[in-house]
Amino acid sequence: MIVPMKKAQIIVLKEDKEKVLKNLQKSAVMMLISSEEKEITADISFENETLKKVEESVKILNNYTEKKGLVREEFIVNYETFTSENPRRLELLELTKEANQRISDLKAENESLKAEVSFYLPWKNLTIKLDEIDSPKLAKINLGFVPASKVDGALELISEYGGDFEVLYSQGSETAVIFSCYIDDEASLLKDLTNLGFSKVSLPKLPLTTSEIIDEKEAKIKENLSEIEKLNQDLKDYSNEIKEILLLADKLESEKVLKTAPVNETHSAVYLVGWVRSDQLDLLKKAVAKATPDYDLAIMDPEEGEVVPTALKNNKFVSAFEPITEMFSIPSINDVDPNPIMGFWYWLIFGMMMGDAGYGVVLAILMALLIKLTKPKGTTYKMFKMFYYGAFATIFWGIMFSSYFGYQLHKPILLNPQIDIMKYLVVSIIVGALHIISGFLVKAYGDFKDGRFVDAIFDNFAWVFFLMGIGLYFIPNEMVSKVGLALAITGVVLIVFTHGRKNKNIFAKLGGGLYSLYNSVNIFSDILSYSRILALSLSSAIIGMVMNTLAELFTQNPSVFGIIIAAVIYIIGHAFNLAMGLLSAYVHDSRLQYIEFFSKFYEGGGVQFKPLSMNLKHIDKIEKVEI
Repeated sequence: MIVPMKKAQIIVLKEDKEKVLKNLQKSAVMMLISSEEKEITADISFENETLKKVEESVKILNNYTEKKGLVREEFIVNYETFTSENPRRLELLELTKEANQRISDLKAENESLKAEVSFYLPWKNLTIKLDEIDSPKLAKINLGFVPASKVDGALELISEYGGDFEVLYSQGSETAVIFSCYIDDEASLLKDLTNLGFSKVSLPKLPLTTSEIIDEKEAKIKENLSEIEKLNQDLKDYSNEIKEILLLADKLESEKVLKTAPVNETHSAVYLVGWVRSDQLDLLKKAVAKATPDYDLAIMDPEEGEVVPTALKNNKFVSAFEPITEMFSIPSINDVDPNPIMGFWYWLIFGMMMGDAGYGVVLAILMALLIKLTKPKGTTYKMFKMFYYGAFATIFWGIMFSSYFGYQLHKPILLNPQIDIMKYLVVSIIVGALHIISGFLVKAYGDFKDGRFVDAIFDNFAWVFFLMGIGLYFIPNEMVSKVGLALAITGVVLIVFTHGRKNKNIFAKLGGGLYSLYNSVNIFSDILSYSRILALSLSSAIIGMVMNTLAELFTQNPSVFGIIIAAVIYIIGHAFNLAMGLLSAYVHDSRLQYIEFFSKFYEGGGVQFKPLSMNLKHIDKIEKVEI
């Protein structure tokens, strides 16, 4: 049901502002709104900057957090811990950032050091210090690489020039060499060697041998790796405190909500305006009075034309189906809450579309496990509960159809979708007609509630009489058929002679009625849309049967291999069929509610009631919240 709303105006002293807002946030009963007066805006740059740091830190520490399996541990804290100023939380952000940055720097340094080691490695066999490699007055000493296939040619060429040649290192396709030649021959020799693929290398003049340089850099790499290991352990230790960071995130988000709440101030007073549920007025008064004895609280009815938010209050079963309506549109305050009647029809049609008791049992167990292990919140929790409830409708219809993972274990109580196709089509059409009739009845109820008695009878009951009359007419019972014919005629008369009543001209009135009767074609088209119930149920049953047949082919001549293949086909095939059936039922059932059902009565366009509250994205529950 849609809870009636009241408008509240609160005036408190300026020094009591923070206490009042905190109590309103703890109680979560009042949705603050903007007023015509100038609002005071707060600086939330610190919160935003810190939240960015939190996001970065959590991303880093998640790589070090030990995986705890499928079961998600609930994050519960008490209010005192939540609101406390713990400097360790901000310290963790800085420590995490610094450690991660240091690791990145050390890794980059090691990559550079490895590149340098690779550069010096070919010259490792040089036994003299690099600053001692010098050319004598009449000769030149050069280092470089020669392609492995050209080494003999290079040696011969250098010998022809009267030079000396030594291979220092050879790996793969290149060979590191050192050679000397007469100073006058250097240019000519280098040119000829270049034609053979020689590339000259210049080493820095350092007072170390290449081996000493390599050892020094490898020692530094080892030292860096040791520091990285220590930093990784530090980050792992910090990850054990990740809940403190997540708590900080929720605390900052909640503080942002308080700071950005629409508040109006004068030099000495604070003025708050907002909406409160009519069943929570006492909680509102308690929250304000607990914060300060000096306050003025006025409760008013909404004025005509005001945008009033919508709050719903339904039982556990109905609330599970609320996300279906919310994805279409939030109910307005003037709507009849569609969820109770829609929830029932969604549940019933979902079960028909799935239509297999075995799948229903698996779905119920799967959803129960997901709820138990993952502990979802909000819309996700409601969706899981919706599928959980839908599993029992699936079991019911599976028993009616005698369908158990595609097998028929007993004589169908109602029908066999694979054989009684026309009978199932009739059942689908009847369900569709009743679904649409219930939509007109909901509209009639809304009209009666708002005092539009004429509209309720002429615009809605006329269609109810017409559709019910046609349905009863085809029942093979003379008395029932006569009643059906009378109802249908009554409906036609009401439609033709009343649906154009708002027109002034008599002919326009009659024309409007006839046009409305002509639009019954659209209603019959809507009813035919429910044939998708048959289509989805039949396709699921056939796929299940095919999977069973394929699996049985491998068990006709029993063998270990055949049994394994049969089990794989059976498990994967039915898992696929269940997944596709679940997706199809969810989509097509929603489509029937949105297009065929809601179009008969539901307007939507409402605004969701969002009271001032703590913005908890990570914490599941805050205990000991006293107002």
